[in-house]
Amino acid sequence: MSPTGNPPAFRCEVTESGSRVEVELAGELDLYTSEVLRARIEEVGDLGGRHVVIDLAGVAFIDSSGLSALVHTLKHSKENQGVVTLRRPSDQVRKLLEISGLSRLFTIA
Repeated sequence: MSPTGNPPAFRCEVTESGSRVEVELAGELDLYTSEVLRARIEEVGDLGGRHVVIDLAGVAFIDSSGLSALVHTLKHSKENQGVVTLRRPSDQVRKLLEISGLSRLFTIA
């Protein structure tokens, strides 16, 4: 929470560099913001053979819609022989990934 009591603003920055796509997320990945992630991944287009790295260090909260957006990214990537790595999840986010079973699907660094 910010000092005003509002959640931090959501941010989704995508950087492409050759065979690598970096996605930096910050704020809450939830029902209201998960579509931003999906749309940004769709903008990248073909993920064929590319390594997608999603940096979760700035993510304070993820709900089921956010998890669904991560799985959508994984499916989109794997359809094209790509790889997805989740980087620097907080302890809370890591625990959610473990409880949901998604930690077995993603590479977590």
